[in-house]
Amino acid sequence: MPQVAHYDIVDLLGEGGMAVVYRAVDARDGVEVALKILNAKLGGDAAHRDMLREEVRAAARLRHSNVVRVLDLGRVPHHLELTGGHVVGAGQDYMVMELVDGPSLEERKALRWLEIKSLLLQVLGALANAHAHGVIHRDLKPANILLADDGRTLTPKVTDFGIARIDIEQIDTGRGEAFAGTPDYVAPEQIVGTPRDQGPWTDLYAVGCLAWELVTGEPPFRSEHWLQTLRKHTHQPLPALPADVQVPAGFEGWLRRLLAKDTRERFRRAADAAYALVRLSPMPDNPFPRPFEIALPEGHSTIKLDLTAQNSPVTSPDEPSAIDDTMEFCAASPLAPIVAPPFPASFDLDEPVASDDELNAGLGLFHMRPTPLVGRQSIQNKLWATLAQVSRTEQSACVVLRGPSGTGKSRLARWLVARAEELGVADGWKAIHGQQEAPRLGLGGMVARQFRCFGQTRDEAAQRLDDWLEVSEHRERNQPDVQALLDLMAVDRQSDTRNSAPSSPAQQRSALRRLVATACAERTCILWLDDLQWGLEGISFALELLERDDVPVLVVATVQEEALADSARAREALAQLEAHGRTRRLDVDPLTRRAQLEMLERMAQLSPQDARALAERTGGNPMFAVQLVGDCVDRGILRPTRQGFVLVEGARPELAGDVYEALRRRVARALDTLAADSRRAGWLALELAAALGLEVDVGEWSRVCELARVSVPEGLMDALASARLIDQSRGAFSFIHAMLRETLLRRARSQGRYRAAHRFCARAFVDDGPGTRWSMRRRRAHHLIEAEQYEEALETLLALAKNQLDLADGGRARESLELFVRTAAHIELDRKSPLVADAVISMAHSLVNTSEYLVARSFARVGAHLARELADPALEARAIAVQAQWELFSGNLDEGLVNIERAIEVQTEAGADVLRYHPFAMAGYMLVFAGRLDEAIDCARKAVSLARASGQRWQLGRALEYGAWTLLEAGHLDQGRAWGEQVLQIAEEIGQPFLASGARALLAECARRAGRHDELVRWVEQVRAEAHESHGVALAVLDMRVGLSRLEQQTGEPAKRLLEGVIDVLPEGLVELAYARAGLIVDALRRDPDADVAAHLSAMEPVRQTGKVVLELARLLEWAAGEASARDRSDVARTLLVDAREQRRGLGDLDAVRRIDEQLGLLDSGS
Repeated sequence: MPQVAHYDIVDLLGEGGMAVVYRAVDARDGVEVALKILNAKLGGDAAHRDMLREEVRAAARLRHSNVVRVLDLGRVPHHLELTGGHVVGAGQDYMVMELVDGPSLEERKALRWLEIKSLLLQVLGALANAHAHGVIHRDLKPANILLADDGRTLTPKVTDFGIARIDIEQIDTGRGEAFAGTPDYVAPEQIVGTPRDQGPWTDLYAVGCLAWELVTGEPPFRSEHWLQTLRKHTHQPLPALPADVQVPAGFEGWLRRLLAKDTRERFRRAADAAYALVRLSPMPDNPFPRPFEIALPEGHSTIKLDLTAQNSPVTSPDEPSAIDDTMEFCAASPLAPIVAPPFPASFDLDEPVASDDELNAGLGLFHMRPTPLVGRQSIQNKLWATLAQVSRTEQSACVVLRGPSGTGKSRLARWLVARAEELGVADGWKAIHGQQEAPRLGLGGMVARQFRCFGQTRDEAAQRLDDWLEVSEHRERNQPDVQALLDLMAVDRQSDTRNSAPSSPAQQRSALRRLVATACAERTCILWLDDLQWGLEGISFALELLERDDVPVLVVATVQEEALADSARAREALAQLEAHGRTRRLDVDPLTRRAQLEMLERMAQLSPQDARALAERTGGNPMFAVQLVGDCVDRGILRPTRQGFVLVEGARPELAGDVYEALRRRVARALDTLAADSRRAGWLALELAAALGLEVDVGEWSRVCELARVSVPEGLMDALASARLIDQSRGAFSFIHAMLRETLLRRARSQGRYRAAHRFCARAFVDDGPGTRWSMRRRRAHHLIEAEQYEEALETLLALAKNQLDLADGGRARESLELFVRTAAHIELDRKSPLVADAVISMAHSLVNTSEYLVARSFARVGAHLARELADPALEARAIAVQAQWELFSGNLDEGLVNIERAIEVQTEAGADVLRYHPFAMAGYMLVFAGRLDEAIDCARKAVSLARASGQRWQLGRALEYGAWTLLEAGHLDQGRAWGEQVLQIAEEIGQPFLASGARALLAECARRAGRHDELVRWVEQVRAEAHESHGVALAVLDMRVGLSRLEQQTGEPAKRLLEGVIDVLPEGLVELAYARAGLIVDALRRDPDADVAAHLSAMEPVRQTGKVVLELARLLEWAAGEASARDRSDVARTLLVDAREQRRGLGDLDAVRRIDEQLGLLDSGS
């Protein structure tokens, strides 16, 4: 009897154009299997061999009772002559599958309704499992559904994943792929060759065609020629069901939903379609009047050809011959509603357990199959319970999975996402983090992955987001959000034809939050933040989501314990996240010995003796166990026996000592498949890739290799992919685990090449000056630090911090400057270096932006001292101006004025070459609070003149913004508004969102003071839409202005909450607090004339002590006094009028002082 490996070939089952299938017996246990061997004519064809391996890779991921199990993969070791005259040459690829005894669905006759319903539900269950594991079948048809007959029931099993797509969210090509599919069942997006648009809904279209055929006897679209059939799928409306077909109410609407031409109108998940089918009304279980016919061979055969040319007959305008004008079209039945399935009580509802097939699988699938999840039942229960809670309460929650590397944290997160998607109860979003940034990492990579934007131009990606927002029932399209998301994804602006302004990081995070909230309105979302110890931005985003009560999202974070040791900021941020009331921490420890033995048995069916030996070596670390067994498989030192696989004699002492050694051996064996003279270049290229990060952009990698004069060997990527060491997508690849990347970096260190690798990476990210993206600067700085080129790294970090300060991102600027300090510790940096002074002053600036005024003052003073030692008047003036800014915000107006005048003096003494607009702009803004209005306006105009002379539009915009506020506070409302409009125009022209936001806030205040409430609200909504929740002070002040306007204009809307919002976030001494208190007094007295407002009156004392005099404050105090007087609260009115009088006196408005004195006299007389 012919034998392949340990499979005895019995007889021929069938053959097709690509392969021959035999009945065989596994010699280990006598179980019958199906053995599929590539056709002898195609065995040497690389494309067909790849197709067979892709089919195995797709099916090996799946574990479902309605999917034909794939058991093994290998190559025929020697020449074979088989029955039927078939000859198999040595080296032919083969795959081993579960043997299904029974016909295909294509061979069945008429079925009853309950049989059809049961069959469809089981097929949908199989597809739900496949889709949840990233597999899209793309060729579902009756011939690919086998019916297993156990003598009582027929169980459908989906087979033939020959043209399946795997991990379609990573795809980065839009058009141009060859058409593949079966004409009678193919979805329109397959026909026109748009892989980005293919997904679970593509298979569901085929289910619709199949269901139609089951109840009518033929598919919905059929013609004499397959090309006409394809045209009907893309252009012709769905026909009506024949009148004699009796189906449950709503079934036709269910079919129409499946068969919608627009992918956005179909069910999103197989579970949705199954739930809708279950909900249909019952009907008598009668057989259908039409027999289930055998389909035409042409329409039922899989076809592959290129139909993607511009003038393809499929995508060209309709031709008369393509449409059947006599057909009755379906117009009446509405589409079935899309309703997410209810949340099940248990995650293991119908979840398959380990089967005999799994335990008897061969080693050829070892690197393709998911690692068995054992010993984690308790953590799985807690994860599922938390997801259920989020679904039930519609409130966000977070689970942090912490543990050493390799203990299976990501495996648990992957399980939760896959199971939730399979059951249709949640959608998963995944963000991968690395030690340094890369194009596909972080929150931006998560969005690009979710919407399949990799490799798209900016306009193409914008269109994808537009299309999704257009069909969302829960929000309107928001162009600023779209542009912010494109910036978050780092989509190249050179391809932007919309000329949109760049967004700030704050705007990007806000846009992402709104995007997630929109997605959560459809279905609960799981945000999987992998390796979050490297994602401070992800931690901040998680905290923001946890503060929301309207976003049903579960954040699942994985954290490597050992990676936290090097980052105090990461430890602090994670501690804050874990301390949140909605966060649950779960420790993922090494497996118990019992669980480790079970995992080894299920992975490779090892004999008990060898399983114990490997368990002792791996110490409960699942990652080490996987790599150690993988090392044994690759080396061929496991042999089959009836008791399982055993190590060949003498192999045990050669086992790898740790996971890094096991991974290094696997890489070495993959490189051994290359030509001998290419292996060293392969190692060097991989070390450079590892220096770039966990996810590697091929373009960047090529650039770095070119700089290092390393040629990437031909076949390197294929060798690594075949060994399952990398995951490939077009234009990028990722290492299978962070520990593999660390293995390569360790090798680079041991060979003395680590610093050089990072040096070449830094050279690849050229700093072209002000126009360089801050994210590129940050990556460059990281590589310079690792290359120990510290002085250049310091210059890059300082430029980065200033870039972030320009965007008002004080938090990130502070992070960059803290890294500057840590980097400076590596070298003896002269304290008199201009870099030190510049960094200290920038730190002071960032601390002012984040309202840390006391620390900011210390840094500003030190910076000014260093600048004086350097005799650098520009730096000294900048430092003194920051001091003045701190004094102003802290309520020390007099000291602030002294400092700002000193800054101007330093500049002026140094001459025109160092004159800057900023001290004059600050002086104008501060002088107006001292009541020196004419001087204030002169300084504002001087600042604008200097900024205009500099030729820098950004500086001009900032000077005008300061000047506009100065004019506004000086009582020049119209001129202040005119300058504010200029600021907004400049901001939009140069693409500065921070400047634009400031201009809109200014114009909002102009509208309030002019009594135009609706205009105020419009401006505030625009600012809020572009702002970030971390801008709490600015947002609270905006709310306060709306509250004041509601009271002044008596709109009837509540104002108290808006006014109270500034109380806890503004530092004492700011006049906005007095504005809010005046408004709260009015609000309280309108509610109850006898209300106790003493606390509000006393709370104004810090503002009184600052000595600030503000025209608007005087007006509001008089307004509040009038409201109190009208309600016979003369005590309150008197206190307010006294304060107003002092404001007017400070402003030199003696007429107003006399008028207030008269009012006080009337109050005293009781009139």
